Amino acid sequence: MSWDYTVYVRCERCTMRKIAEVVERITGKKVPDHELEEGELDFEAAIGPVDVTLHRFGASFSMSSTSGADRALGDLVDDIAAALGAVVDDAEAAELIEQEEADGWAPPRERRKPKKKAAKKPRKPEGDVEIAVIGDAGAPLASATTSTSVFYAQQAAGGMLRPSAATPDVPELLTDGGRYPLRGRALVCTVFQGTGAGREPKVRIRYDLDGYGRLTSIDEEPLG
Repeated sequence: MSWDYTVYVRCERCTMRKIAEVVERITGKKVPDHELEEGELDFEAAIGPVDVTLHRFGASFSMSSTSGADRALGDLVDDIAAALGAVVDDAEAAELIEQEEADGWAPPRERRKPKKKAAKKPRKPEGDVEIAVIGDAGAPLASATTSTSVFYAQQAAGGMLRPSAATPDVPELLTDGGRYPLRGRALVCTVFQGTGAGREPKVRIRYDLDGYGRLTSIDEEPLG
């Protein structure tokens, strides 16, 4: 035998968002936004097959065994309604709904909170990269030039460099093994926008070395 059940509740300034907060507090499940219609909340995903309707006096929760609802769901809805406000009996609810329909009342449309735009990452220069291993006296021990595409491919998270070559084009000075024989104290990489005589220096990246070719820290200095 099928059954239908509806709970009416008084709730001052009731909104779907307010109901969703109560549902999440009681069930521990978040009510997701509906994917197709902006502002609509998918209560079924959090509590089950329940129709939630806003009224001028508050809200109503309707369910039916024909849609898969059971008595346990009815008990859960009772708890949600009690957390929102005072339950209204069917007769009083019918009068209130009839009056709001006669007045042409409609619930205000809720707006979805705008998503924060992700900050744009600064565009990386495209051109040459001059590489130099620096010794104790501050003089270069070895140098090389590569492209920004090769250099950035060699970079790992945080801007550090990978210990071994990421591609066959990576100069030896950008690897631990290639720097090891030099016993340098720093690796300095100057990144340029463009190539040739018209190129412009954009950033200087200094990596401190441990004396065995391995990086210990990074410091970036914008140049233009």
